[in-house]
Amino acid sequence: MADPATQLHQNRYREWLEMYAGAEYQTLARAAEAALDDQFIRRGGDGRFASLAANFSLAARLEAEFWANGAGGAR
Repeated sequence: MADPATQLHQNRYREWLEMYAGAEYQTLARAAEAALDDQFIRRGGDGRFASLAANFSLAARLEAEFWANGAGGAR
């Protein structure tokens, strides 16, 4: 909307442009952006390492127990 080339007069998309450029939508968009950033911090990248490490540790322990039980039963 700030672009000087934007023509609103007789523009069939005027209502659409004004809605997305309006304060209400911009506030909603900023809130959604902040929520996505928060999710990434908590669940992506470094924030996810502790959860992934715990899952890997559990999976490795369960697999080791599976093979230990299988080897014990085959004897």
